[in-house]
Amino acid sequence: MQQQEDENMHDEDYSVDLSYDATEHPLLHELSQKHLHKHSGATQQQQQMPDVFSPLERKRIDFVYKALEYQNLSLLKEFYKDQYPEYLDMLQNVKDTLQKRLEALREESLKINRERKIKNTTLGQSLDRLGMELRTLRLEEESMRFETGLMRRTIERLREIAEEGDEAAMEDSER
Repeated sequence: MQQQEDENMHDEDYSVDLSYDATEHPLLHELSQKHLHKHSGATQQQQQMPDVFSPLERKRIDFVYKALEYQNLSLLKEFYKDQYPEYLDMLQNVKDTLQKRLEALREESLKINRERKIKNTTLGQSLDRLGMELRTLRLEEESMRFETGLMRRTIERLREIAEEGDEAAMEDSER
């Protein structure tokens, strides 16, 4: 019973979607080519691109792809330690390459974020300056309106005074 549970657990651990085409990934293609070369005796020149993998080969390739995708090298080591020890070095190289690429992408992302932050800061400062200038212009406009209104009232008052003076002068001349 324990053995059956172990087999079921083994099947569950390594069950993968067989619809993935492993030939799309160049490293997996190389891996599959080495596997086919080892077991079929064919050279890599004779065997260009395999059309169909056996279900077991497909399962192994998909498992490698999934493990690489999730960076679970220890799971791969456990799976391949006895059967394919030469793949472990290749998988470690793949992991190292992916790790270096990830670090390069992180550094590039940090650089882009720093540049974006500087641009945003500069843009923010420019917007602040423009906002201050706009407020200044609005205050000047309001001040001019007030002065214009004051001048208009002053002119109207002077006209009234002038009219009153004219009326007073006409009354004096009539007397």
